[in-house]
Amino acid sequence: MADDPDTAEERASREATDWLILLQEMPNDEEVRERFEAWLAASSENEKAWETTARTSDLIKAIGVEEPKASTIAVVPQDRLARPKTRRSLRWAVPAAAAIAACWAVIFGPNTVLALQSDHMTGTGEIMTLDLADGTQLVLAPETAIRIDIAPDKRTVELLKGEVYFDVASNPDRPFRVDVRNVEAVVLGTAFVVRRNDTGAWVALEEGRIDVSADQVDAPVLENLVPADVVEVSWAGLVNRRTRAPEDIAAWRSGKLIAQDETIASVIDRLRPHYGGMIMINDKALGGRSITGVYSLSDPIGALGTIAETHGATATQITPWLVVISTD
Repeated sequence: MADDPDTAEERASREATDWLILLQEMPNDEEVRERFEAWLAASSENEKAWETTARTSDLIKAIGVEEPKASTIAVVPQDRLARPKTRRSLRWAVPAAAAIAACWAVIFGPNTVLALQSDHMTGTGEIMTLDLADGTQLVLAPETAIRIDIAPDKRTVELLKGEVYFDVASNPDRPFRVDVRNVEAVVLGTAFVVRRNDTGAWVALEEGRIDVSADQVDAPVLENLVPADVVEVSWAGLVNRRTRAPEDIAAWRSGKLIAQDETIASVIDRLRPHYGGMIMINDKALGGRSITGVYSLSDPIGALGTIAETHGATATQITPWLVVISTD
């Protein structure tokens, strides 16, 4: 009986990866090359699988892999993403293999550690609501990890990754603390959001009052926030303060991403938890451009295509798990 098409494609994809590794390890072995050529000619599925690998090799060679980013990705509609040029070539198989290994290490390594460290952790596209014993409610955004320490004398949540919306039950005798590395937010009872990113902590207040501090820096930080205040404190203690409409805070709870004078790179970072794979920007200048807009998190691929198109760029699907934003 003939193989099921999906099964044949999946097997060809796995075998193409095996050949990539073998050709890396034995680049000058003529017998290996002859066997590879025979495998390549054996079926159209093999040829298609290797073409995908070759496209990945060429693209990684063109963009570099110094800073791969973990993310998620769906199969991208062809009218939203460009199709890259293809060529059957082994020239860049070795750098592609190294890049693929590095990228998957970025995706899986940190998450394994976080799973061991955290009490609660969400996956790609997952939102979790937690009701604590003191009456406080937490809403975890996708790809978020926290550790909770609730006791008669304290209420503390450590944000290890991601973003959380807090609706804190009032208790004047027991302040509620959110720790994000060396940044701390302290409240008695209020609603606010804390986000952890690569450079620091982001805190936005919906209602009530909150104190945000950082003591382990050269110049200690203490910011007192009122509703609509937003403050970002870097790990070094640098402060960026502004305002935002309270209804826009944690808009991801209703399936929206609202960008207000933010860089393309930072907005794409916020889209990543709603994907499944990787996304790269090959132009730092493009990533630094400012954008304002509202995007649907139920269609993150559409949002990605819109962002690229608006700025004269192209979003290109290289494989089902790799998309590149490029100005080329």
